[in-house]
Amino acid sequence: MPIIHLSQKDINKSKACDAGWALFQLLSVEEKASKDKNSVNYTFEFECVNAQNSDNIGRYVYNMVNSKAPGIGMIPMVSALLNIPIDQVTAGDVDSDKLLSKKCWIEVIDEVYEGKIQKRCSAFAAEISRVPF
Repeated sequence: MPIIHLSQKDINKSKACDAGWALFQLLSVEEKASKDKNSVNYTFEFECVNAQNSDNIGRYVYNMVNSKAPGIGMIPMVSALLNIPIDQVTAGDVDSDKLLSKKCWIEVIDEVYEGKIQKRCSAFAAEISRVPF
């Protein structure tokens, strides 16, 4: 029988983050073709580093942005990660490598999708912000 290693990261990824505001750090950005192959989905992986509920620390959330409408999911997130006002996010290319390891507050909400409750990033705020708890 094979021995399968289960890391703490694997365990943390299997636990859903509680809804509410928490401080997250951007760990990775993945690029993948959409199901219909007519666009690209960018998945931003965040790890919780601080929260009122300490059980959330080490848990993960994901923010997916589609290339057909990047502004919807990107502008508030980039603004928060770079600690700049939304109206200072400029047109042009965003180098996701420059966003890695940056922190921001994320409001996680419960959303029903295809009959199942999923966690979704609803709002973003800069790390230095005072977010509503």
